Amino acid sequence: MYMKYKKYIRILEVIVKISKNPGITTKDLSKKFKVSIRTIQKDLNVIEELGLNIERWADGSLEIKENMKLGKLDLSIIDKKALLLMMNISEKYLYDLFPEELQKLRIWILDSLNMKLRKLNETRANLYRFLNPRHEKIKLSVINSIEIAIIKNRKIKIIYLHPKHGEIIYILNPYLFLFSKSHWFVFAYESERNFETLFRISRIKTVELLEEYFKIPEEKILEEKINTIWEAQYSNKKYNIKIKFASEVAQIIEETIRHPTQKVEKLKNGDIIYDIEVSGYKEIIFWVLSWGKNAEILKPEWIRDKIKSEIENMYKKYKQNETEN
Repeated sequence: MYMKYKKYIRILEVIVKISKNPGITTKDLSKKFKVSIRTIQKDLNVIEELGLNIERWADGSLEIKENMKLGKLDLSIIDKKALLLMMNISEKYLYDLFPEELQKLRIWILDSLNMKLRKLNETRANLYRFLNPRHEKIKLSVINSIEIAIIKNRKIKIIYLHPKHGEIIYILNPYLFLFSKSHWFVFAYESERNFETLFRISRIKTVELLEEYFKIPEEKILEEKINTIWEAQYSNKKYNIKIKFASEVAQIIEETIRHPTQKVEKLKNGDIIYDIEVSGYKEIIFWVLSWGKNAEILKPEWIRDKIKSEIENMYKKYKQNETEN
């Protein structure tokens, strides 16, 4: 208990020191409080989680940035309608990250309208809904820490709750946030294991900002990488996959652009060939299986074999259950 109390007192004193001495370094604070630089870095992470924006410069110097406020906005009725609609969408996508802020904005916008327009815009905004949106727990402190790391090109150490292997420590170069399959991910490079992938935000237990810096890939390169992702899987290998869809579902496939690389070839009998180039193949297998007899992998042969094996195992499972019942 005493150690926790001592830690909290030190954190308060660190805030005061940085406020009164802009440009003070982590090394200076380490000497002042007789703790390691690593401990000071952890204190700074706690301070940032409390909502204080700390500017950390490459030379180790620190500065507390005051929270900026926007000047008065001159918004039209259409602007306000768009904002109300976006807030409805944000509440479904961001879940419980900014509930108070979104509610405050909603009240502010509605209060700025006369009664007739207020009711009309409130009704309009509620016309757009997400059907049974999934809800996952995301910590604002995790989002904030990763965001700071991306902006400042700082490496992070995370404790990740892997569904199969439990807690794993990763050292990441975080690139950006991605939303796919109703989940938020951070697209990042794992520098110790040398791979890039998507890490689900809700599985990140803790984030620690490291002193080591990294260089984010150029926008063009990053865009090329993102454009190979199918749903929520990324790997450094690209796979050219061809799928034949039966005429019964051809229109459903054709009417939606599911991937930037997709090409669709119509056959004389009404079937179509769906051609894509993606990184990662597991999500494709699940997708093809979801279409049942109306979808068939044509190439590559080894993915075709994997689907055959999966179907055989599914058949055995159902046959076994019939025997047992």
